[in-house]
Amino acid sequence: TPTTAAPGERDFVTFALGDLIRVNPDDGTSSELASIDGNVTDITAGGGSVWLVRDDGSVLRVSPLSGEVEAEIETGVSEQAIDVAYTDGAVWTLHGIPGIATTMAMIDPASNAAHHVVTVPEGGAFSSIAAGEDAGWAIGGNREKVTILFRLDPSSGDIEEFDTGVIGTDVTT
Repeated sequence: TPTTAAPGERDFVTFALGDLIRVNPDDGTSSELASIDGNVTDITAGGGSVWLVRDDGSVLRVSPLSGEVEAEIETGVSEQAIDVAYTDGAVWTLHGIPGIATTMAMIDPASNAAHHVVTVPEGGAFSSIAAGEDAGWAIGGNREKVTILFRLDPSSGDIEEFDTGVIGTDVTT
């Protein structure tokens, strides 16, 4: 059944070969939304924007309707951004080598500024992130355990560790 939603409200957006592509799920048609410079490593949507992370550590905020780059956000992290997650009030990015990332940053969508750049405790690594209503979450481990769920408090930047007792490779909320 065709949707009555306005363009961009229900469409899917994907990234391929330097282009941001809009896909209509009703009829399968696709169209180029924007051409993006740099190597995009992950994409998410939230807060009326599409968020793209790049291998230079930066984040692009793009309008899903016009394709216009609304903001280019420097996270202050030189390692490549490899994962991104959105929740109301925060965009979370993960930086480093896939599977053994060492840095997580929080971006405030209201100011388009990075806050709380946090490095995993020595000897540890993050492997995946997710955004929850009250925090950023990462799965990973350290030299003693590979079963740690990390919680990053968005107001203080503090990290809590929870030993789950199981090896995790991905996290969601």
